[in-house]
Amino acid sequence: MRKIIKKTFFLQLILFVILSCSSAKDKIQDINSRANIDDLISTSDFDQNRKNYFTKEKLIDSIKNVLMQNKTIDLDIKYKDLITDINFNNLRDTIFLGDIHTKTLSGGIPLVFEYDVNPNDIIYFDINNLSVNKVGKIEILEGDKTRYLFENQSRKDKISSSFSVISGPKISLQISNDNPVKNIGLFKSKLKISLKKISNLIISSNIIADTTIFSKKINKTVYDTIYNLDSNFKFELTSTSNLSDISSINIPIRISKNKNLVAWSYWLGLNRNDSITVNDIRNNPISFYIENELNNKLINKNISAELSSENENIKIYFENFTIDRRGLNFSKNYSMFKVDNYFTSDIKTKASLNLINNSNLYDYSLQFIQISANLVPKIIEIDVVDIDVKEKIRLNLLGL
Repeated sequence: MRKIIKKTFFLQLILFVILSCSSAKDKIQDINSRANIDDLISTSDFDQNRKNYFTKEKLIDSIKNVLMQNKTIDLDIKYKDLITDINFNNLRDTIFLGDIHTKTLSGGIPLVFEYDVNPNDIIYFDINNLSVNKVGKIEILEGDKTRYLFENQSRKDKISSSFSVISGPKISLQISNDNPVKNIGLFKSKLKISLKKISNLIISSNIIADTTIFSKKINKTVYDTIYNLDSNFKFELTSTSNLSDISSINIPIRISKNKNLVAWSYWLGLNRNDSITVNDIRNNPISFYIENELNNKLINKNISAELSSENENIKIYFENFTIDRRGLNFSKNYSMFKVDNYFTSDIKTKASLNLINNSNLYDYSLQFIQISANLVPKIIEIDVVDIDVKEKIRLNLLGL
């Protein structure tokens, strides 16, 4: 018989443990489920495809739960249709305004306590005279209107009452003990004052911009200016009296068709000592001059001095076959033209120079240099700061 009782006892114990574990597991799953819903609300990751699990009612209950705890919540704009279904019609909020232990003042000065209220708030108050001395006057005002007045509160007497706020926005409690004896500081009254208000709970909503600043990499097209030395030669112009040699020359300015061409330039050295060495195509006076003109800068005086060359006996005739615009700074012996159109881009011979030596006595050694500039695109990766702005709905739980 004892063996049967023991077996029965062990079976009951095992069954109890199994049921307890199952119950605990269900509770944990239920807690995790509610936690997950709250997390979805705050992160705005609620998916329409998961409605079978996260029902509308559960979502609303979770939102209300967060509002009750935190008084505010931010929702994704896609939840705007839920707002009309979230309410606290059957709940009221109790706020304790004051729990004060004090004495009445002397000199006829009243005690004044002021509180913020809203229409339809219910104000409850208890004023307990703890002393053996009477309190002259107790008055509660809403704005400038008296809502409660009690005079000559007896010793050890307690006043308890309530009223509904009409418009607010403030009420003030004023306690005075004005008589000749008490004004000199004698027979002060000890008071214990307790006030609270009960308000309806409502939800306010407004749309806010949730701004996120982040860094990202993008591909950007930049342009390098590439300079080309098209011509560089020296030649002689003899005097007009020397009929066997050349006293005039025509120099064509030719550039092969290039869709990336942005400028072309020429320079003439009109005397033997006026010479420019172009060992570095990027770093020389003519390339600096082109760069300044493309960027609308004034020519550096040092560059201008290096480019300048004068000879009264040599006549220069220049003819332009394009509609390219000449730079703002130029001289008889040098110039730069900016290519800003495609109408004459097919013309290979951009211009021509005709030089004549008018001297009957002197021969001259001259130099001609022609340089053009191209813009070559290249792609680089850069870091940029970007702003992501998302609209959200902010709900606030208010007592009103």
